[in-house]
Amino acid sequence: MPPLQEIRKKRVCTSCIDELVLKSQVRRGGLREKCSYCGRLRKTFSVSELAEEIDIAFQEHYVRVDDDDDGFGLYAQYALSNDDGLPVVDAIGEAAGITIPIASDIHRVMESGYQSRSAYEIGERTPYDAESHYQRMHPSDRGMREDWDAFGESLPIQLFLNLLGFSESEAG
Repeated sequence: MPPLQEIRKKRVCTSCIDELVLKSQVRRGGLREKCSYCGRLRKTFSVSELAEEIDIAFQEHYVRVDDDDDGFGLYAQYALSNDDGLPVVDAIGEAAGITIPIASDIHRVMESGYQSRSAYEIGERTPYDAESHYQRMHPSDRGMREDWDAFGESLPIQLFLNLLGFSESEAG
């Protein structure tokens, strides 16, 4: 297994990335270099750069589903289906549209970014440790429905106050 510093420097080209948003980011901001995985000369990001982008995507669109106490409470009941998620390397590969060898290298970089001696000493799991499973969050309209219900409840009161000639600032 190559050292982490070598993995960080590897280059991944647009031909090796199927996910359209990530591919367009590499096309816009990447350097034209030889891909470490397919050997083509194309626009590339380093594995480190891809790991940063994928970490952001995971924070916004994925949830770790393997913890007993995941801290999501009721949100998880509405936003997630009932499966066990994908192992972290598979989830990275699926999210970015990349092969498992590339996903494994990106995982090593992501995992190393969250490791700490104190977490290791107390046996605390980190977000991207090898046993982690992730699941894509499904869009939920729960917040929008709650806002709509609150609006619907306040509407008759606002109409009544307007009929009496009160403005919102005078009534509140």
